Amino acid sequence: MKKINKCFKAAIIIAIALAFFLPGAAMAATMKTQVIPTQPFSPLSKAGGWVEQASNFWEASRGIQYLYAVDENVVWASAYDGGGSSIPVQEFTKTIDGGTTWEADVVDTAPTDGDIAMIMALDDTTAWVPIHSGDPQGIWKTSNGGTNWVRQDTALFSASGAFPNIVHFWNENDGWCQGDPVDGYYEMYTTTDGGDNWIRVPQVDIPDPAGAGEYGVVGYYDVIGDTVWWGTQYNSGNGRVFKSTDKGYTWSVYDTDFPSGCYIDIRM
Repeated sequence: MKKINKCFKAAIIIAIALAFFLPGAAMAATMKTQVIPTQPFSPLSKAGGWVEQASNFWEASRGIQYLYAVDENVVWASAYDGGGSSIPVQEFTKTIDGGTTWEADVVDTAPTDGDIAMIMALDDTTAWVPIHSGDPQGIWKTSNGGTNWVRQDTALFSASGAFPNIVHFWNENDGWCQGDPVDGYYEMYTTTDGGDNWIRVPQVDIPDPAGAGEYGVVGYYDVIGDTVWWGTQYNSGNGRVFKSTDKGYTWSVYDTDFPSGCYIDIRM
């Protein structure tokens, strides 16, 4: 779909950063990889103290599409297929020791034609992923470190044009997720019970799309306290920034001066 396979020149204005990635899609797999300690990579180590760490994905040409650090020890990351074949991927990897070892696995109940948009976690056991392009689409949650995943089917993402981009939780109960426009307004949901029940944000509380062809972008958002921002991509005009100060229940929107077609990635 639209926003996944393009690149544009990056620009930064104050706190808004344009970022572009080529998230490719990825290949489903059913095997777990062996956990192998990572090894230092001398050229990187000599250049500023960086150490290469092995993601331990078992397929060749796997890339890190999205990385979420819970703290200095617990980090989750989702994969994409870097082999150029645009094959859907449902794989992720996790470390609980600051990256000394990583263990890769697969979202076991995800559709084989679905792609992970991003990954968000609270700790080493609880995480969520939005999965798009497959059948079904939606939000998946794990409560046992990624061994098993459950689709939270009250966040529908099932109508024509549906495309989940983002999921975020402030704690074990309060969460929000965002997708592209459906029925004339952006498909967003909130939850107060960890995603067991998602409720769609009413149209009256969300500014209208700028026009046909304005979309959200996978993983392009930021959160500070109860405030959340996310950016759009619009081929017929400037991308915009949506903002909520109440954990996603009500929204305002702001124009940017970036040229049409740009992806807006905001960081505060």
